[in-house]
Amino acid sequence: MGLSQVYGFAKQSGGVASIESKLGQGTTVRIYFPRAEGRAAAGAVVRDGLGETSPVSATILIVEDDPDVREMVVGILSDLGYRTLVASNGPEALAILNRDRSVDLLFTDIVMPAGMSGTELARRASRLRPDLKVLLSSGYAREANLSHSARIEFPFISKPYRPRALGKSSKKC
Repeated sequence: MGLSQVYGFAKQSGGVASIESKLGQGTTVRIYFPRAEGRAAAGAVVRDGLGETSPVSATILIVEDDPDVREMVVGILSDLGYRTLVASNGPEALAILNRDRSVDLLFTDIVMPAGMSGTELARRASRLRPDLKVLLSSGYAREANLSHSARIEFPFISKPYRPRALGKSSKKC
């Protein structure tokens, strides 16, 4: 994740990010979050701060070129009970969709390598599998604004997103 995403995530969570860089020693990033107060509601199942969860049996194909972000998304969605498949670009994702009919949702970043944007992937995937649900994402405000027409076609979630927001968006699709 980029430093702006780390800073944005910390601010959204009511915390702060401290970044120190020393020549020859590297960079240290510290993120401070407020301590949670109170107790979970009676009967709520709490896992890693994701809130109330219920069994899910859907399969999500995650298309993300950044390995750290991809790993984080896989972790969040797996904790929510989703089966996940991964691809690092559009052509890989289309190959998976061609051979695996169990995919219920395509979750893709808009800015992607290999000559195919996430928006183009979403359109091709929808032609290939008209029943497939799609969720687009981007951490770049410019790309999110440029893809306004895609946001009309497909649901969108902006990075950085909270695990709960990702879970809610995945269920809405």
